[in-house]
Parts: sequence; structure tokens; C-alpha cells
Amino acid sequence: MDSAELPSPESALSPIKLQPSLLQIRSDRTKFIGRDVERAALRRCLDRAQAGNGSIVMISGAPGIGKTRTAAEIAAEASERGFYTLSGCCYDRADSVPFNPFVEALESAQAQAPRPEIFRRLLGDAAGELARLMPQLRRMFPNLPPVVEISPEQSRRLLLNSFVEFLTNAAANGPVLLLIDDLHWGDEGTFSLLSHIARYLAKAPVVVLGTYRDNELERAGGLAATLDACTRLQVLERIDLANLSKRAAAEMIAALSGRQPPAAVVDVIYSGSDGNPFFVEELFQHLKERGKLLDSNGEFRRHLKLDDSDVPESLRLIIGRRFARLAVDTRRYLNTAAVIGRSFTFGLLEASTGAKSEDLLDAVEEAEESGLISSRVEYPEARFQFSHELIRQTVLAQLSAPRTQRINLKIADAIERVNASGLEDKVNDLAHHLWQAGSVADPERTIKCLTLAASYARAQSAYEAAISHLLNALGLLNRLPATDYRDQKELEIYLQYLTMLSFTNQFTTTRAGKAHARAKELCERLGQESTMYGLLAGISSFHLRRGELHRSRDIAIQILELAESSSKLEWAVTAHYMIGHALCCLGDLASAHEHLSESARIRDSMPLTVTAGVTEKVCALSVDAMTLWTQGYADQAMARIEEVIAYSEESPNPFDLVIALSYAHIVTLFRREFTRALEFADRGLRIAAEKKFEWLETALAWSRDACKVLAGLDKTINSTKSAFELYFGTEGKLYKPDNCTVLAECCGALQQPEIGLPMVDEAFSAIQETDERRGEAETWRVKGSLLLQLAERGTYRGKSSEALKAEAQDCFRTAIKIANAQGSKAWELRAAVNLSRSLMTSKRHDEARRELVPILDWFTEGLDTPDFLDATGLLQELTAWRAAENSRDDVQQ
Repeated sequence: MDSAELPSPESALSPIKLQPSLLQIRSDRTKFIGRDVERAALRRCLDRAQAGNGSIVMISGAPGIGKTRTAAEIAAEASERGFYTLSGCCYDRADSVPFNPFVEALESAQAQAPRPEIFRRLLGDAAGELARLMPQLRRMFPNLPPVVEISPEQSRRLLLNSFVEFLTNAAANGPVLLLIDDLHWGDEGTFSLLSHIARYLAKAPVVVLGTYRDNELERAGGLAATLDACTRLQVLERIDLANLSKRAAAEMIAALSGRQPPAAVVDVIYSGSDGNPFFVEELFQHLKERGKLLDSNGEFRRHLKLDDSDVPESLRLIIGRRFARLAVDTRRYLNTAAVIGRSFTFGLLEASTGAKSEDLLDAVEEAEESGLISSRVEYPEARFQFSHELIRQTVLAQLSAPRTQRINLKIADAIERVNASGLEDKVNDLAHHLWQAGSVADPERTIKCLTLAASYARAQSAYEAAISHLLNALGLLNRLPATDYRDQKELEIYLQYLTMLSFTNQFTTTRAGKAHARAKELCERLGQESTMYGLLAGISSFHLRRGELHRSRDIAIQILELAESSSKLEWAVTAHYMIGHALCCLGDLASAHEHLSESARIRDSMPLTVTAGVTEKVCALSVDAMTLWTQGYADQAMARIEEVIAYSEESPNPFDLVIALSYAHIVTLFRREFTRALEFADRGLRIAAEKKFEWLETALAWSRDACKVLAGLDKTINSTKSAFELYFGTEGKLYKPDNCTVLAECCGALQQPEIGLPMVDEAFSAIQETDERRGEAETWRVKGSLLLQLAERGTYRGKSSEALKAEAQDCFRTAIKIANAQGSKAWELRAAVNLSRSLMTSKRHDEARRELVPILDWFTEGLDTPDFLDATGLLQELTAWRAAENSRDDVQQ
């Protein structure tokens, strides 16, 4: 789906008649007060959606401020205006269920459909993919097409597009409102899908209405990034809820009491609640129940005062006292409900407590009458929800850790009993409760469930959730007996874990290195050669991205030896690529080119039906393009770029295309073709952002910003430096010398040499640490350029202008020497041009010409590049000067 518009719905679909939204069935006990400005803004968004222009609206504010209530009110109004309203919620769990609000939205669509076939038509062709989010769909509709075996990246894209298609089908019948509550507890998958939907909203009759706590925005980093993305797409509207005014609080008290409160009472309650609607209501109910608010005649007391137990800081105490007044059995059942979560079904609560239906019904009705929970029907069962998360947390706080563990185990057992016919859609909940049950649960059972949950998370492209499940599983393995069976389970989990890490910025961490080492140890102990190849490839890549080039190369040589001894061509493709990449970075360009070319040649010799080695060929061609450019073969480098882009565009794996575009950007940036470099970067960034290729997105974002500075499109260094710091905020150090050098050159372009020189020093430090020397000559050249800028200003740190010029010329000579030894003709040409220009300013024209002519004579291609044209222009100046000098000498003679 390339167009940023919702796709056209199936023309064969006739309009679908939908039942009223469940959001119309509200359990709120009080009149909705105030928020006139906010409601007006929300209504304007509904108006625009009815006209075909969608948006994302975010309601933010403190806990209890009325975010959910405001959203529910406008959702109910939208439903009355003919909107198809769906809702979902995020929950406060360390192991967030991937895509949970969208799963609940699908469940609410199912509940609203009067017949199963209507729900099936809403799902459309996306039903098979949506079954990854809602596995029970395969039980409801057994004839759904199977999930296609494709790469994880492409699989994620199909999943995201499938929900967009579902919205398309829903919007074919009228405007749609999707409410997502408590986004501050959202998972990475939820934020990814929300960002994806945002791309298609501008011309769609869809409103996505979300709520979140503004004081948790920084902690919910994924949400902040999503909001930034939506802002850039110009589809985001923010509504920040403040505390109620005193006048609105008075209206709320009047609605609660049924009479007009005196000003003194309003003052006391308002000052004690700060105008927070939830606190106003809780404080009112608390004072009323204690007999402090009304006298014996039912009138407001005129001399109301609050004691220490009545202020909002003691809200938990207030809720706790209300909880304590419930019957013993009711409190016990609510304890279990609180452990289940913010929302729960009657069936699961009944199975978890073992209560008789009538007794449980009496208990939940008592809790509902007390205002602690509310209920609604979501066909075919009733669902309950705590009226506020603070209430649930208060109930949980009264439970001891051992009791909470045992309740979790009972809930896990109940989940398996209630869902015996199909557990797929409950595996995350089961894993959560077994993990929370701790030592009282069978460890093997918990491990099995956690790895299953990780597999489902991976199928949903929810890599962070999968990593969390697998780490928990690894932590439990030591509770199993030390046997080959345990070693095999541990190896399987580590292999899953390392695969998940490769898609994130965590791949280069020390923790990932330890995981690789442990997996290798287990593999050797179990004698699994085929598994060892994959592990060694991962370990070599791990060391490469950390800038540990010699270790990466040595491990790749081991892979090549395995490949040769087992005649595995795909292993040889990987080995030659990894060796070539490491050698390129180390500055052995000729050997690097040989290995990279061999990698591509071997892959080309393999049958087209074999998919192994495709990504490695893309990487080999991409790095070879950079190698060829550095060697001075500019035209061959661009031919490689065109070849690899065409090849990667045929690959089903979008990762391949992002790699190709990244190196196309790098090569054109080196060629000083900034407009073209920016085009490659922007295209690669769009795909990387959509597919959540974190480290590629971060790398491209920084390099694009640097390109803008060098092109003169950005006159400040701030965003470029911030992007650089973000990129190297991990333990990855691959290309750090080059990137430090580029940042230093950006400082020079902005006439800030004093800021650039420390970056040059950092580049040299990185060279010493990693031995990455492919761009060492360029680092010396950039240092010389910065020194010349300082020389033009006069003295710098006690050095005279002449001393700075002399030091700069030494830097250029060092660059030429290193480049010549490496065969880095592109770097040598630049350094020679800089040195020659500097010599010209010192009236040493003949010397300048002697430095320039040999390197220019070497070049046989790339004669139209900016660097070569600059060099030939300088040579013409020097030639003209020499001709003028000769003519002057002739006249004098």
C-alpha cells in the first residue's frame, strides 16, 4: 500500500447495517460537567471526518482529570451522529499484550455485528492476516486463508495494512471513530500500528481518539515518537485537560447531591480536590458516607472542614475505607478481579474464584452499587471494569505478595479451563499470570507459555514484547534439572532471542554479546553444526556493528572454513561478505573488493529458487560500491548502486531495499551529489520507519541531517549533532570514525571550526579503538581544513596564523600518504586539492602543481564528479599562473 490514502473498499460489498455502538451504553453515574471548549474542538474533528478528512485526536491530562469520560462522551455523541464506534484500551502491565487496543477494537466490532457473516464481510480480504491479532477468527471462520511464509519485515507490513483495510471496509458504511484509552501504557506494536494508520487519515472518514497521562509521556517513549510522527503528517490534534474551575466543580457537586451546594461547601471540596473530577466525586462520596457533608435533615452542613484523612493525598485511604465496607466475599472476589486486570469477564472471575454464580452476581452488584466497578454487555458475555485504575491499585496494595502469586496461578488455571477449545488469543494473558505466579507455578509450564507468547508476538512483529517474554523464560531455566533437555530448551530460546534483537537497537549491547557466547557454548556442547553456522554469522555481525573488526573477520573466516568443508554455498556467500566488509573498514580495499565480489558471484551461481544469501548479496554489493568509490572508481561505484537497488527491489524483504538505499545515500554523499543523496535517504527512511528497522532508521536520520548541512540547506548544527548522539547512544561503533569526521566537516561548513576539532579528536580515538581506517585519510584532511579556517581568524590557542597553516599542510600530507598506501584515491584527490590550494596562498604554485598532477593523471573515470571538476579547475588555475610567469620571464629577458 504505497498511496497515503485508504484503499477502495470491495465494490461487491453492499452497505452493512451495524448495531449501535456499545459506547452508547454508559455506566457513569454523574452528569458530564464542563469541558465546553474541548467538546467543541472534538465536534469539529467529527465534522471534518464526516466530510472525508480524518484525524488523530489525543486527550491528555493527569490521572482522574476526566480523559476517559470526555472521550466516552464524544464517542457516544459520534455514535448518535451515525459514526461506527470501536474502542480498545492499553493496560498497566510490564508485559503489555501486543496491539491490545486494536484486538479489543476487533472484538467490539464482532460484538456489534448482528450476525457473524456481517463481521466477516467487515474483515474482508484482510481476515487471514487479522487472525494474527485475533486468533479466534480461525475458529469462527475455518476457511480463512493461511498466513503466507514471508520475511518478518514484510509480514509486519501486511499485518499493519490489514487493519487499515478493516477500517476501510468499516468506513465504507459511514464515518468511523476508534477510541484508544490509556495510551501511556501502550506497547511498541500499538504505537507502530497507530503511526501506520496516521499515514492514511488525511483523506479518510476516520477519527482515532486517544487518551494518555501527560506526566507519563516521557516514560512512554514510543508514544512520544508516535505523536511526533503524527504531527509531521499534520493529522494530529491535541487536547490538554486541566482541572475543573470552581464553578464547574460546584455544578458537579450539585449533580451528585441533587441540590445546590453553598459556597462554603464548594470551597472546601474544591480546595481538597484541586478541581480534579475524580477526586471531587470520591471526596464527595467519602464525606457523605461519613456523615460529614449532610445534617440529619439532609441539608449541607455550613461549617464543613477536612481532616488529614480527607485530602487527595489520602485518596487510597478513602477508597480503602469504601472497600472495607463491602461484604467479606465481595472483597475476596474483587481481590481476584484486581489481579486479573482493569477489565475482566464474569466467566473468568467465576472460574478463578470457584464461586457459585448467584453468590458472585450478588457480589459484583454490590461492588457496582458502591461505584468501584462498572459493567457492560459485550456479546456474548458481560464485562466488568474498575471505575478507575486508582481503585484497582488500592485493592492490589492490600494483598500480600504470596497471596497475589497464588491468585495469579488460579487465574492461569482458569484461563486454560475457560478457553480449552482455543487458547491462542489468551496466550499473552496466560503467560502474564504464570509469570506473576512466580515460584508457585510449574517452571516448565511457565517457560513453555512464555516462549509461545514470544512466538505470537513475533508473528505480530511485536519484537520488544517477544524479547521481554524470552528474557523471562531464560530466567526460569535454572529451576529445571541440569540435563541435555534443559540445554536444548535454553539454546532454542537464545536463538529466538537473538533473532528478535537483530531487529532492534539492542543488537550491539553487551547483553547481546553474552547471549551469543552462551548460545555458542550450548551449540558446541550439543554438537549442532547447522545451528553453529547461523550463530557464527550472528556473532560476526554483532562484532562488526560494534566496530570489533578483527574479531568479526576472524569469525567470518571460521564460517568460510565450515562452508568449504560442507560445500554449503549459502554459507560461503555470508562468509565472503562478512570478511569483505571487515576488510573494507580496516582499509584493505583491494582484498575487500575481491571478497565482496566473490560473495555476489557465488550467490549468482545458486538456483533462483533458493532464497538463502539474497540479503548477503545486497549487503556485499552495497559495501562494494562504497569500496569502489574510495578506491577512485566513481563510475563503477554508481553502477554497483544501480545494480543493488534494482536487485533489492525484486526482493520480498524490505530490509534489503533499505540497506541498498542507505549505501546509495552514502556513496552519493561522498560524491558531493547532495540532492540525490537526500532523495535516497528520504526513501530509505520512509521504509525503515514503517518497518521499525530501528538502527537503520537512526543511522539514516543522522546522515540525512548531515547531508542537509553540507548542502547548505541547514544553517545550524544542533539537530545534526542530536541525531549523531542518538545514533551512537548504543554500544555500536561501526563507521564511528567516518561519522565523527562528517560531523566535523559539517562544523566547518557552518564556519565553526573550534567545534569541529573535538569531533576530529573523537574520530581519531575511535580509529585507535576500532582500527577502522578506511576513512583515516579523510579525517586528517578535514582536520587540516578546520585548522586553515582558524588560521584565517588569526591566532588560536597560542598558535599563530602561520603555525596553523603549517600544521594544516602537514595534515594534508599525512592524508595523502595514508591514502596512497591504502589505494584510497578518492581521499587522496581531496587531500591533494586542499594541499595545493594552501600552497597557492603561500605563493608556492609550482609545488602546488607537483602535488596535484600525479593524482589527477591516475583517474580514468568519475571525470564529471564535483571533486574531479574541482581538481581540474584548480590545475587550470595553476597552469595559467605558470604560463603567465613564463610570459613575464620572456618579456624580462
